Amino acid sequence: MTTIFEPLTTGTVSIQEANAYKALSPCVRDCIYTRGSNNDIEGALKCGDDAIYNTCFCDTASRSTATSFLSSCILTKCAFNANSLVAAVTVYEKYCTLEPIPLTIPTSKTSS
Repeated sequence: MTTIFEPLTTGTVSIQEANAYKALSPCVRDCIYTRGSNNDIEGALKCGDDAIYNTCFCDTASRSTATSFLSSCILTKCAFNANSLVAAVTVYEKYCTLEPIPLTIPTSKTSS
């Protein structure tokens, strides 16, 4: 197994590019971020409809609003699962603190 750390940026939201985000269920991903939708974190934080910037999406003063929205969204839209909520909050928090999001993938062994 190899752990890969994905690079993060401080410009526009790119959480949807993270493999850890892609590994979440489609419903949970929709609660975190769906371009052009206001039924996700950026909508709850009123980040706008065009380019969504990390300065809004990851605003430290709004983190509790974002995690509260995630909980509500996953509860009402995604057949609530505590593991899904923990995973969603972890991906969001790590993305927003610019910490590497660990992704563990299997590696193939080659015979010599």
